[in-house]
Amino acid sequence: MSDAIDEIIGDLRSHPISIDHVSVTTVTRHISQVSALLARVAGEAHAHSNHTRRHPEPSLWRPTHILSMASVSLAEALSRYTKILAPLTIACEPTPYGTVDDAMDRIDFHEAVEEHLPVIQRALTDARDHVKPDTTAPRPLAASNPPTKAAAIGDASGHSAPPSADPNADRGPQSPTQQVSPKLNEAQHRALQTIAEHEIVVYLSKHKLALSGQPGPNRFTIRTVEALEARGLVKHSRATSLVMGQRLELTPTGKQALDTLGPAPLPTPASAPVRPVRPPTARTR
Repeated sequence: MSDAIDEIIGDLRSHPISIDHVSVTTVTRHISQVSALLARVAGEAHAHSNHTRRHPEPSLWRPTHILSMASVSLAEALSRYTKILAPLTIACEPTPYGTVDDAMDRIDFHEAVEEHLPVIQRALTDARDHVKPDTTAPRPLAASNPPTKAAAIGDASGHSAPPSADPNADRGPQSPTQQVSPKLNEAQHRALQTIAEHEIVVYLSKHKLALSGQPGPNRFTIRTVEALEARGLVKHSRATSLVMGQRLELTPTGKQALDTLGPAPLPTPASAPVRPVRPPTARTR
């Protein structure tokens, strides 16, 4: 399913929607493909739900939840496609170019594309992320003390190899390895602590990302969130789409970094502006 969604996203990028019959074909084809994907996702969610009802285990409910979230994103994309199709077909009608009706039809089409196309791209990306196979499964750890070449030779010949000299044997007790604290500025440090203590939600507002739920004295910008995401300290909750709002959460690395850094310093209070004193004007008769 993730490959099918990637195909729709790639087709949408390679065939920009404009006022022509090719775009009508592209939009109607995407509506058909998204409808088929939505029916497939809903059917598999129903099958997983029936299986979970017969075998009530918490781990078996996760596929149903993931597929239901993907169906929400696909339904959002399908709804937005239909809202583009209507003004697109009206704008493609054979109306004399340059008339008032033609100009109004083109304005309606461009407004619909500007409003709904970013939401379609975001919804398809969210749906793809929900159903994409997890390739980040933890790998088995390697042996802590792999056999040396001399030990392997000794085992093969039937004689035990002499113990290898420990380079740290004559150094005495070693101090534990110190954790290096991540280099964050005060704004990033306060944002990390605020995300851990409050329910901060990022959502799509007028084709750009915005934040809600910030306390007054510890407000931060979306650029600070992006910087923390680039360091792997913060992630978005995929339970909902960006249109509905996604909660910010700390990754295990972010929690460890916050424990290492400790409490964030309080923001410096802004000094009140000093109003200049106007010199007294000389009286004139």
